[in-house]
Amino acid sequence: MEGKNPSHTGIFLNAYDKREFSSEEVIAREGGQNASDAGRDIPGTTVLEFQKIKFKGKNKEKLIRLFDFESALKTRVKGMSERNQDKPVADGIKELLKTDEITCLLIRDFHTCGLGGKWDSFERGNHFARLVTATNLDDKSDSENLGGSFGAGKTEYAKSSKIRTVIYHSVFQETAESEGAYRRLMAAGVYPKHTNENDSATYSGFGYFGTKVKRDGRYEAAPFVNEEAESIWNAIQELTEHNSDISRNKGETGTDILIFMDSLDLAEIKRAIEDYYFPALLDGQLAVHFIDFDGERESPNPNDRTDLDQFINLWKRSKEKKPIKKDELVVDRFRKIKDKNLGWYAFEEAEEDEAKTKKNNTVALSRGTGMIINYVPCGSDRYESAVGFFEADDDVAQYLRSSENAAHSEWNSDQDRLKNAFGEDGQKTVASINKQIKDKFGAFQRNLQPDVSYSRTQVGLLSRLLSKALSGKASSETPPEGERRPFAVETDHSRSDSQSIWSLIISENEDTPDGEIDIRVTPRIAIAGDSKLVAVKKKPFKVFDGNGKEVDGENLDFKFKKGVEIKLTVKFDNPGNLNYLVKFPVVVSEGG
Repeated sequence: MEGKNPSHTGIFLNAYDKREFSSEEVIAREGGQNASDAGRDIPGTTVLEFQKIKFKGKNKEKLIRLFDFESALKTRVKGMSERNQDKPVADGIKELLKTDEITCLLIRDFHTCGLGGKWDSFERGNHFARLVTATNLDDKSDSENLGGSFGAGKTEYAKSSKIRTVIYHSVFQETAESEGAYRRLMAAGVYPKHTNENDSATYSGFGYFGTKVKRDGRYEAAPFVNEEAESIWNAIQELTEHNSDISRNKGETGTDILIFMDSLDLAEIKRAIEDYYFPALLDGQLAVHFIDFDGERESPNPNDRTDLDQFINLWKRSKEKKPIKKDELVVDRFRKIKDKNLGWYAFEEAEEDEAKTKKNNTVALSRGTGMIINYVPCGSDRYESAVGFFEADDDVAQYLRSSENAAHSEWNSDQDRLKNAFGEDGQKTVASINKQIKDKFGAFQRNLQPDVSYSRTQVGLLSRLLSKALSGKASSETPPEGERRPFAVETDHSRSDSQSIWSLIISENEDTPDGEIDIRVTPRIAIAGDSKLVAVKKKPFKVFDGNGKEVDGENLDFKFKKGVEIKLTVKFDNPGNLNYLVKFPVVVSEGG
């Protein structure tokens, strides 16, 4: 650690807040962004691969010697064990040195530009330095609609490694800035701040494995280049368990990122790619492959996802830019701001598969890069489930990119980068987009609700029933004047934070005939308001008979006569703070 303005890896690792995303989602989003940005000006479809590889037995020992892991890390384990939060890394290094087998995740891209430019300068064209040796830069070009801006998501590469170690290998176009290099390889470690048993110094935790160079009177690591880099990469290939083909020819530009001892689930990465990159996949901008230890290849297929197909259809409708106004579907554009087109949206009543997921009542946001920024919660659980898609217009893409946080999970009109780049105009535009999304989605969702109006007499009865039901007291009410039933109806209700339970008892009264009659009960759920009920069509509930056996709750038919008592119980989860009311319409069937 330097004597002036000392810094260590804690700053780097804590700079990136991944918000609600899992590690697999961050890896998928970061890998997709990097590949898409690097392939934007390269002919052909950008290709991204996630491959699991394994090193075992003698080959694993050779790998350790190849990178000198034992002498480089063993004397640092004690210093990395002093703080509880750092012990997992120290334990990972111990496991690396003792275990017979290690697994790694290799992330590769093709039809991309690779990590060219200078290796030790951080201007925008110096891709190797910006990915491998820079900590946190947020100055990607403001003239391009790139997916990423901060470059902080790469911290997840190191954090997904038990030993926080990643190897970067890349082939790129030789230029004057690359100083004769067309291939580079370097390992980077993001270890805890620590001391080394060999000396008394305190180390920042940033570590690099490369060739030794002397600059300004001191030694430092520089990347291996050209033939030497290729030789090391080919040696890694020869040590893999199945001699996996990970070679890359001189003209095959692109980047390989090898995460040592990863803790990532390949199936979850695939799911995340489908969730956040289905526009790029279906438009042919991006092709992704997943390769398991045995070499079996698999590709994402978002069209097979029943919990995603509705978002895909809404994305297609927003691209078509054809207005639709129906009760269950609306497609339209937002109003312009200062002659700038904002974008198109498509909202639809949620299908059952989407309504059951965390994407229920969300709008998928995109700004033309082929990536879903996020599925942003909108509307309210008080109303019918709905989903939506918003595709931003090119006119405002730069505003939105500058308004994003490091995780690219939101458009924030108060973001400093937006203020500095576009001032009040940019802030007002982003704020308007956010407001219109929520306002229009909320209005659409409310319009899905059918009004169920009642007469004053019926509302009075409802109020008395509801008042007693919510207090847990039993009620037995006669119907409004002029209406007589050949049975008595009694209801009861109990409620907790997690479940609502309603009961119904049908018994004889003075109007019950001597013979047998057919009756039908059709339980329904509504939300009680001041003067009306709002029907809730998709709140799942279960119905049980008097013996506690679950029965089909759609239409319950019974034979009723004097001396018979019919008992039913309705249960549903997550009532929240809403005033739900279970209605028990009981009617005499035709011919009864």
